[in-house]
Amino acid sequence: MVINAQSQFQANRLDTIRFSPGVGSSLDHLIMGSESDLLAAKRQSAPVAHVIHIPDVDNLKALPNCIVDCGMQKRSGKKRQTIQLHKYLLKKREKIPLIRAVYDKPGRAEEGIKKLLERARVKGDQNLYLIAVQTNIYKGLLQLMSGRREPNPGQAIFMEQIKDDPEIAKKYMGRSPEYLNVRKNIIVAADSDIPVLIIGESGTGKEVVARAIHSRSHRNETGRFVAVNSAAIPGELLEEELFGIEPGVIPDVKRLKKGLWEVANGGTIFLDEIGDMSLEHQGKVLRALQDGTIRRVGGTEDIIVDARVIAATNRDLRDLMVRREFREDLFYRLDVFNIYTPALRTAPEEIEYIAQENWRLVTGGSKPPLSKEIIKLLSDYALAGNVRTVKNALRKLNAYMNAEKLARIGKKYFEAAMRTPDHLRPAAAPKASARDIRAYRSECVDKLRQASKAVRRCKVDLRPFPHGGSQGGDSIRRMQSKLRQPHKKLDELCLDPSAFYSHETFRDVSRFSGKLSNFRKLLDQDPTQAVAYWDAELHAQYDLALARIQDGIKGLVKGE
Repeated sequence: MVINAQSQFQANRLDTIRFSPGVGSSLDHLIMGSESDLLAAKRQSAPVAHVIHIPDVDNLKALPNCIVDCGMQKRSGKKRQTIQLHKYLLKKREKIPLIRAVYDKPGRAEEGIKKLLERARVKGDQNLYLIAVQTNIYKGLLQLMSGRREPNPGQAIFMEQIKDDPEIAKKYMGRSPEYLNVRKNIIVAADSDIPVLIIGESGTGKEVVARAIHSRSHRNETGRFVAVNSAAIPGELLEEELFGIEPGVIPDVKRLKKGLWEVANGGTIFLDEIGDMSLEHQGKVLRALQDGTIRRVGGTEDIIVDARVIAATNRDLRDLMVRREFREDLFYRLDVFNIYTPALRTAPEEIEYIAQENWRLVTGGSKPPLSKEIIKLLSDYALAGNVRTVKNALRKLNAYMNAEKLARIGKKYFEAAMRTPDHLRPAAAPKASARDIRAYRSECVDKLRQASKAVRRCKVDLRPFPHGGSQGGDSIRRMQSKLRQPHKKLDELCLDPSAFYSHETFRDVSRFSGKLSNFRKLLDQDPTQAVAYWDAELHAQYDLALARIQDGIKGLVKGE
């Protein structure tokens, strides 16, 4: 920490990384010289954790009386990898705990802080926590905030086991590893209902990816795919288009108009170019995401809508957050499962293959392949507009049927797409070492055992009901209460598909969690239907999910 002797304010001002439950992390600062300043920060948004450098704490001459120094806390427990931050919950103390925590990885620090805040929120512990970490861990947390996360070798191992799907390859073409990775991500995303954020330049096939996820998922049978172009709809009409409008609110609207979100009930809503949405509309989208309800313009009642959300952007949402143009809480709601669609300039060798395949589709195979001269011309210009540019150019070429006229089309058709910063592109996953593989497999065993415990707990809690137990209101409420925690645990585990080691295990556990969610809804609405659903759907999926988990654990323990 650099101390300016001319300013006591600056000397006591510590830059921090601020963590809040349900919101995420952001840059902030604390004034350490005044007890009133710290208590004001505590009252403002508790529970909250501020991460600072250990050297910064050591450089302070004195700590305010409202802080209790908990001393240096090193890793403990199995393999000495964890610090039990949650044991510092406020309880009956009034002071702010300062915990000097020695971590080995930024990710473990982030996980520990989030667990601390979640437990504090559940217990009603309204406090401010100071977590002092080593400089390298602090810098690593800054990298995690910026989205430039260190690639996880385990993720690469998980993805290697997934086989390409020829049907998806017909829609999202490309033979290089980056394009193959997109198709594998489509397969994984389709087996879950978690939000997906697709990041990539214009023309890289973001909507193609979104449609492929919907087509492959169970929602293809229960609902529609509804696309919303946030940039194309005027701001004053976006709320009406998204959420609908009651009759009579506007003179021209005589009938009830359902919004696109409601139309997507049971299916998928695709929010394209969400980075162009106004802050006001972002707040309404956040509410729909959090609560699963919408309210029509002019309406007074909330409408329950079950729509899976896939969003896409060609802009840097983190940069927009810094400029206060994108809501931080919405970003962290969307940023659960990322898919990056690569630009053609990252794989120029793909242009010929993509061009020839699209030419075959455009012409119906009735014309000979494109000449080398045309491929060269496409390569010169297509890098700015990506696959959409290639397709548009080939349609025009087919219409003209004169190769010379392709040059006259003009660069404006090739360069119409907006570029996005290259730092959106994720870092390449490192080659996993033998140590990385062992650590990943050990972590998967731990996560699978947690999943097994949660699934078994669900079965135990469900057992009395399907087999003729009491179906009264009190019984249902007790069952819902018991199911809440194991179901939440399953949903948390399913946020990271690679934690299951194999895609098949993730798929079946995720499906069990989804069917359990449907069962719980039926339980509140019609217990008789819930019993039928248990017999027809849930029981078999329980057995399949548990068998997958057990086989996975056995295989990992044996080293298979």
